[in-house]
Amino acid sequence: RGQTAVYAEVKPIADLKVRSQFSASLMGAWSSDFSPITIYADKEGTSQNTFTETADWRLNWQWTNTATYTKKFNEDHNLTVVLGMEAMKQNLGRDISGTRYNYIFENNPNTWILNNGGSANQSNSGYAQSKTTMYGLFGRADYSYQGKYLVTATVRRDGASKFGSNNRWGTFPSLSLGWRISDEAFMASQKKWMDDLKLRAGYGTTGNSNIGAYNYAFQYATGNSYLYGRTGSNAASTAGYAISNLGDVNAKWETTKMFNVGFDLTAFSNRFTATFDYYVKKTSDMLVAANWSALAGNATKPNINIGDMQNKGVDVSMGWRDKIGKVSFNINGNISTYKNKVIKLGSSDIFNSTRLDRINITTEGQPIGMFYGFKVEGIYKSESEVTSFTNDNGQTVLPYAVTDAAKLNPKDWVGRYKIKDVNNDGKINTADRTIIGNPHPDFTGGLNLSASWNGFDLGTYLYFSVGNDLFRHYMYYTYYGALQSNYSKDRRDNSWSPSNPNGKYPLWATTSGEGTEAANESNSMYIQ
Repeated sequence: RGQTAVYAEVKPIADLKVRSQFSASLMGAWSSDFSPITIYADKEGTSQNTFTETADWRLNWQWTNTATYTKKFNEDHNLTVVLGMEAMKQNLGRDISGTRYNYIFENNPNTWILNNGGSANQSNSGYAQSKTTMYGLFGRADYSYQGKYLVTATVRRDGASKFGSNNRWGTFPSLSLGWRISDEAFMASQKKWMDDLKLRAGYGTTGNSNIGAYNYAFQYATGNSYLYGRTGSNAASTAGYAISNLGDVNAKWETTKMFNVGFDLTAFSNRFTATFDYYVKKTSDMLVAANWSALAGNATKPNINIGDMQNKGVDVSMGWRDKIGKVSFNINGNISTYKNKVIKLGSSDIFNSTRLDRINITTEGQPIGMFYGFKVEGIYKSESEVTSFTNDNGQTVLPYAVTDAAKLNPKDWVGRYKIKDVNNDGKINTADRTIIGNPHPDFTGGLNLSASWNGFDLGTYLYFSVGNDLFRHYMYYTYYGALQSNYSKDRRDNSWSPSNPNGKYPLWATTSGEGTEAANESNSMYIQ
C-alpha cells in the first residue's frame, strides 16, 4: 500500500488562511489459499482439496479545500470561521480470482499453482471494484466571550453517489453551547479545590450512507443460471441476462438527531477529572436490507428506509492521577447505561438467522435485536404429562409440530421439551415463537489502572456488563445432536432419563431422540 498527500497554504490577508490538500492511496493485494481434504475429521468438511489465487488493486483519492478566518475583538471576543469543500472517490480498481480442485500433493506447497489442479469444475471470476463518489460543502463557526461563554455552529451538505439523483443530497446542522461557570465571580470561593467546571449542551444531526455502491440501481448479470435457446433446438443454449440486484431509487440518507447535556470538571490541582453526559438520540429513515417476500424474486435486495429508533442514555467517567514518591499512578473509571427502542418499523418484523432460524427479532416497541424463539417450560417426564400439558386457558396442548391428536404417540415424546403455547391455540408451531431474552445490558463500565516507576510501567483494563442476556450458540454444537458432535459434560450429566428425572436437558440421544425442537430451533434454553 502506498499513500501520499500534498498541500498548499496561503494567507492572502491578515487573519485568513486558505489551504488545499490532495491525498491518494494505492493498494494492491495478491493472495493464495490451499484448503486440504477435511471430511475425515469434520462431519461438514470437504471431500476434495482446493487452491484459490486472487489479485486486486484499488485507488482512493480525496481533495479538501478550506478557508479559515480567525479574529480576536476587544480582547474579549474570539471568532473562528471555517468554510470548505471536500471531494472523495473510492474503489477505482479491479479484482480477479481463480480456483481449481483435486491436487495430488497436498503437503507440497511447490505444487500449489492453478495449472496443477484438475480442470473439471474449475472456476474464475473478475470484476471492477464498486466505485463511489462523495462531495461535501461545510461550514463551522466558533465564538467565545472571555473564554466563559462558548458557541459552536456547524453545517454540512453532503452528496453521495450511492443514492438516486432525487435523494442524493443531505443537510446536517448542529449547534453546541458551553459555559465555563468556574470563571464566574460567584464561583470564586470554590477555586480552592476546583480548577475548571464547564457546562455544555448540544443538538445536531448526522447522516449515514453505509449501503452498497449501486443501491439505487437495478443491476443485471449473466451466467449459467440464465440459459435459453435462440436457435430453435432444445439442445442449444445461450447465456442471457437477468436481474441480479434489485434497486431502490427512493432510498435516502439515514439521519440521526442527537441532543445532549453534560459537564466537565477538573479539581484538586488537575488530579481529579469527571465528565457527565445525558443524551437522547433518534435515528430516522433507518437503512436496512429489504425484507421483501419471494414475489420480489431471487435477486439481492437493496437497503431501504423503513423506520425510526431511539436511544436514551447516561455516560459518567471519573479519574484520579497522582504521584507518591517515584510512583506515578492513574485510576480511571466509567459507567454507562442506555435504553433502546424501535419506534417505527415501516415493514414486517426483521429477523436474523444463523444455523438456527430467526434467533433475533427487531419489532416495533421493543429494543433492537431481541432474542427470539420457543419458550421451554420443562421436560415431558411421562406419557401422562404429554397428554395433560395445558396452556394458560387450560386447553390441552399438542407437542411441537403435532397437528392431529389422533396421530400422537405419547411414548415418542417422553424426555423431550415442553414448549409454551404462546397464542393459546392448543398447538405448537412457528406462531408460538416469542421474545426469549434481551441482549441489551442495564449498564456497562470499565476500570483502567496504570502505574509507573523508574521507567517501568504496568497497566490493566477491566470491563463489565450487567443485566444483559447471552445467547449460547455453542450449545448447538455441544449440547444437541444435529451435527452428531461430542457432547459437553453438562449435557451428559444433566439430561433427562428415567434414572435422572430432574434433568433439565432432553433425552441424551441424537436428533431423533431429543427432537428437532431442541436440535434445530432457537429456544429459551440457549439463553443465559
